[in-house]
Amino acid sequence: MAHILSIVIFVHFAMFNCLKETRFQGYQYGRPPSRILGANSTTTVLLPNGIHKQQAIASHLLGEAPAYDEHRNKTFVGNPCAECACGIPNVNRIVGGDKVRNHKYPWIAQLVKGSTQFCGASVINDRYLLTAAHCVPSKKNIYIRLLKLDKNSRQDGIIRRVSSVHVHRSFSHATLQNDIALLKLETPLLFKKQLRPVCLPSSSEQNFDFRQGIVAGWGLKSEDGLPSNYLQEVTVPIITNSQCRATSYRDMIVETMLCAGYPKGGKDACQGDSGGPLMVRDGSTVFRLAGIVSYGYGCAAPNTPGVYTRVSKYLDWISSKTQDACYCSK
Repeated sequence: MAHILSIVIFVHFAMFNCLKETRFQGYQYGRPPSRILGANSTTTVLLPNGIHKQQAIASHLLGEAPAYDEHRNKTFVGNPCAECACGIPNVNRIVGGDKVRNHKYPWIAQLVKGSTQFCGASVINDRYLLTAAHCVPSKKNIYIRLLKLDKNSRQDGIIRRVSSVHVHRSFSHATLQNDIALLKLETPLLFKKQLRPVCLPSSSEQNFDFRQGIVAGWGLKSEDGLPSNYLQEVTVPIITNSQCRATSYRDMIVETMLCAGYPKGGKDACQGDSGGPLMVRDGSTVFRLAGIVSYGYGCAAPNTPGVYTRVSKYLDWISSKTQDACYCSK
């Protein structure tokens, strides 16, 4: 079974040939273009020969109306009013090394428009999910789907409509800095049986460097390969930002990002994984959301680790937007 995974977009690949250019967004194939000068650039970067296919399709599906919101710097105080424990996986975990069984990570959601899944997200409380900002150019007719490992299953899982989208106001299409968004559900989730949220980082200073991270999703099993109908997972080592700046990305990497991957490649998040979780086990049982899949060059290529939004740097922002939600009390 292939080592690369991604959350797939069910579209005909022929559509991609019609796309001439798009802004620098998410995973794209090919090496970094010379026009990308650094993380602080404010110029929109176009990639005519290595476009990010997922973002082009997501924009086509959802429109081009970003729902930017204000950022207020508040101390993170989640309202612990839900009788549940976050970050605890379900049992009967892996068969064959890659396939996830029995809803091991019940907080992982598919973002869906119509019958098309276009990104991933993570449940953090009864009303909100975290995803990548570049996944949600608008909030029109977006649904989330939970507890459906097999896309071909006749069971619907849990479906909720997204009522509003909060994109970080400092999100940059050019550099993918602040690539984070909150999705508010039209009706809250009830945490019982198999369903529960992932835990957020314990503080803004929690550092996951040198830890093993897990990325999970449904998509392409190799670069330009075929999608998976079943939820897959892969484990990648988290490296320091200094180490990541020594790779192809150089000064594109800022403190609100983190990187994960092997120097020789071989395992990685990939195109279509955008918005999905990078999870780290904290202690013996609890998983925390260390990162959100943001972007990368190629898939599992040498010297090009996956780049993620560092969730611990956004706890104040998350708190300010989720005051009406219930976090797990245990």
